[in-house]
Amino acid sequence: MVNACQDPVSPSFALTPSQVMVREGILHAIQVTPIVLVRCSAGSGASTVMKHLAYLIRARVLGAADWLQSADNSDPYDVETAIAETIHDALRGADTLILEEIEYLPNAHAQLSKGSYFFDVVLRSLLCAPDRGKRVIFCCGQNFSSHMLNTDRATVVDMPRPTPADYGVALANFLGAERAAGIDTDLLYRFATELNLHQLRLACAVVAQGQSATAADLIDCLREYSLKTNAKHREIEKLSFDDLPGFEDIARKLDIHVVLPLTNPELARARGLTPKRGVLLYGPPGSGKTSVGRALAQRMRGKFFLIDGNFHEQPAGYFFFLLNAVVAEAQANAPCVLFIDDADVLFKQPLLAGLTRFLLSLLDGMQSGRSSKVCVMMTAMDVRLVPDALLRSGRIELWLETQLPDAATCARVLRARIGAALPHSDAVDYDRVGELAAGLTPADLRRVAGDAMALYGYDLSKGRKPHTAQVYLEKSLENLREDRRRMQAVLDAA
Repeated sequence: MVNACQDPVSPSFALTPSQVMVREGILHAIQVTPIVLVRCSAGSGASTVMKHLAYLIRARVLGAADWLQSADNSDPYDVETAIAETIHDALRGADTLILEEIEYLPNAHAQLSKGSYFFDVVLRSLLCAPDRGKRVIFCCGQNFSSHMLNTDRATVVDMPRPTPADYGVALANFLGAERAAGIDTDLLYRFATELNLHQLRLACAVVAQGQSATAADLIDCLREYSLKTNAKHREIEKLSFDDLPGFEDIARKLDIHVVLPLTNPELARARGLTPKRGVLLYGPPGSGKTSVGRALAQRMRGKFFLIDGNFHEQPAGYFFFLLNAVVAEAQANAPCVLFIDDADVLFKQPLLAGLTRFLLSLLDGMQSGRSSKVCVMMTAMDVRLVPDALLRSGRIELWLETQLPDAATCARVLRARIGAALPHSDAVDYDRVGELAAGLTPADLRRVAGDAMALYGYDLSKGRKPHTAQVYLEKSLENLREDRRRMQAVLDAA
């Protein structure tokens, strides 16, 4: 009926040091209690440990496929009985039963929270009875509690997170001992301290197709394919710091204090470099703060986590749910940047009064643990709305001000945006254009360039003789100024 009737197959992978420790802990525990609860995170290699155990002690294994098969072959109103019978069948031929992926049991959440017939009767009366000589090993998620089994006769064994030594054994499993021997596992570990073995295995599968296999190759692959981020780079405007004239000083300081320690772990370790725990990017509306965030997102790729206007619109309870989820992802992929756009808008919301305390706890906890390599960056239009407690030394440590561009910078921005896209672009007097644009924000300059392109496109669509780039730029600037004057007149009359 189930695969439990088959003899365990010899496992093909060697166990890592942490996995050996877990296996020995389970072997000791089943001599003391009839039930062992093994808690693990996704991708930790727990299934490999279970395969070794099954082979070593001739245990039977039931998993998600068996739960689904039992459910498919049973009356929809009596699924629990069918699953219980599956377990009975397995226990008839083995003294030890390994139950994997019990989260995939039909109605698992209801069963675990309410103590259903399946857990309360089958497991407690049959599996917990010491005189029957049967032993059960549960393999489940980290949030599973022994109390859910409704018994105090369970020993808990937690699966630790992988260490550099675990990476070494895993790499030999995935790539072969010879190719894995030259990989710097310490460098790999420093790049992503929360990397799991499943992610490592996927990266090895890609790297194995090439001629080389180094820590740098694996890091590049992990950055491209495996690291989780909530910032969808296909949806973020492709923008680099080279595309932001006038932001050279900000870009340099971010490179020194944030990007370098996060993206060059070998140098960071050798020189004792650590990213700033907190960075504040502040300035007037439209001064380019979000553009800096976009450029940083492109630079960091899988190491950038974004909290933006999509979060601001959520109810308070759901906001904090989303915030916790993003912070957890950032911690799992540290070192990385957690970018909070328009933080001052959040601090004004009465329903989000707990945000300050949340960020204080996060920043104060960055001296150790999983948060130690998460840099929190936030933008603010009005720095006065940022709580003083966050701005003390050791928390928000780096202040970077974005300012409205001067005439020379306006000229550089428009020159970069126009390029050779308009007629006679090479003849534009950008000094004059820059003077006309002085006082505008980077967002305004972006609009001016876009409007100039639109005017040119409109003339082409009407079959008219195109004007020069100079004319289109000056006309766009004039239109913007006129729109502003009209808007202000309406506001003044209101």
